[in-house]
Amino acid sequence: MRNTDFDREIAVFARRQHGVFHTRQARTVGGSAAVLRNRAANGAILQMAPKVWAVAGHPATWRRQYKAAELSVTGGTLADQSAGLVHGLEGSRIVRPKLVVTSEVNRRSPLADVRRSSDVAVTTVEGIRVTTVAQTLFDLLRCCDITTVERALDGALIGGSVTVAELVDLGERMGRVRPRHVVTWRALMEERSNQAVAVADSVLELALYRALRPLSQKVHVEYQWTPPWWKARRRRVDAYIPEWRLVIEADGRRWHTRVADFERDRSRDNTAAAHGHRVLRFTHACLTERATDVVALVSEAGASTEATLRRAV
Repeated sequence: MRNTDFDREIAVFARRQHGVFHTRQARTVGGSAAVLRNRAANGAILQMAPKVWAVAGHPATWRRQYKAAELSVTGGTLADQSAGLVHGLEGSRIVRPKLVVTSEVNRRSPLADVRRSSDVAVTTVEGIRVTTVAQTLFDLLRCCDITTVERALDGALIGGSVTVAELVDLGERMGRVRPRHVVTWRALMEERSNQAVAVADSVLELALYRALRPLSQKVHVEYQWTPPWWKARRRRVDAYIPEWRLVIEADGRRWHTRVADFERDRSRDNTAAAHGHRVLRFTHACLTERATDVVALVSEAGASTEATLRRAV
């Protein structure tokens, strides 16, 4: 094969794979070790990892980096937050790639962190091998706080990229092979099923009180507080931390009701923001299954407010 033929063929691979290719693929179109060394010396390609190359003219995007990471480990699949970004889940951001493998292959990569799992649901999105939406959402429980997981979960359900039935099936499978986080997962599914019922206010208030109790040693928490910016003065918020200008709402509505009331909630939150306050919302599952996460998130919000106030002085 002539050099120009090789360049043309490898460019086809690269276009399909965000500008990267594997040595194994290069060999199928005549790319010997000598040819690859020559192209690298001429600056036409660059080596990103052992046996993983990038075409020099292709933009250095996060997709290129993620595809290169996937190719760097045999049988590797992008997972966790990396997979969330590929799927476009709400709250996703660029992080160091995380790979999952199902066999005892070489689990080292200069481009990614690698973990092993015996049961992984896999798909392909834009040429990148990645865990399915349902699998990704479940796996987020291992690396993200519950609020982040719920945001991604609700966004995926509303956007139609996954169904409650698919999520329930995934939970049943994970319960057999990977029981950790399954209790939390089932609570999240129960809230979002058509059979879900609203949580009584008294039960919800108790869950919120118990979750926020560790904060009482640091700050004053007011419960059932009426914001002064509400003209009617009849509506209340579930909890308020004046020192941090922080409103906390507990939500016991059925998931489908929460979606229908989204605009009303957004309007209330925007009004609070206009008066210099932030709003955090937690579901019953969040308050009961991940109370530690709730305290951590509220504390982070408070620390952020304190830092802002210090800078303003």
